[in-house]
Amino acid sequence: MYRRGLAGRAYVFAMIVSFLAPAICAGQAGGAKVLTGDQQAIHDYILTMDKVSKYVATATKLVAATKTDPVLADEVKKIGDAKVPNLEKVLMAQQSPHVAAFLKTNGITERDFVMTPLTWFSAQDAFEGQMNHKPVQDFINPANLKFVREHQSELEKYQKASAGTSSASD
Repeated sequence: MYRRGLAGRAYVFAMIVSFLAPAICAGQAGGAKVLTGDQQAIHDYILTMDKVSKYVATATKLVAATKTDPVLADEVKKIGDAKVPNLEKVLMAQQSPHVAAFLKTNGITERDFVMTPLTWFSAQDAFEGQMNHKPVQDFINPANLKFVREHQSELEKYQKASAGTSSASD
C-alpha cells in the first residue's frame, strides 16, 4: 500500500502541472502584463511532439520505477509535495540524484520534464477557453496555442493513455 501511494505521488509529480495550470491561468486574461517566473518560462518554452512524446514515455516509466525504487519514490514525493514555483522544481529535480539520473537515462532534461506538461496543459486550457470565447492569457505563446490546435488528436491520445495509467496505479 505504501508503494502504491508513492507511485500515485510519482504520477502526481509527473502530471503536477495539470493541476497547477488552471491556477496559473486564472485571472491572467486581458491587458498586457509583465510576465515573471513560471509564466515567463511557460511563454518562452516551445512545444514539439518530440518533447511531448518523450515526456509521456518518461512519466510512465517513472511511475513504474517508483514502485520498485523507494529512494527514487522519496525524491519524487519531496519534489511533488514542495510548495514552490515550478522553476524551483526543475532545480530540485537537478539536485535529486536518483531523479536526475532517471531523467538522464531516459533522455529528457529536468527542465523539459517539468516544462513540457506545464506548457502543454496551459496551452490546452487556453485553447479550450478560446473555443468558449474567452481571451487567451498573456503567458500563452501563440506558437504553443497553434501546436495544441494542430496536434489535438495526438495530444488527446496521450491524455487518455495517461488517465489509464493513473487509474491503474491508484
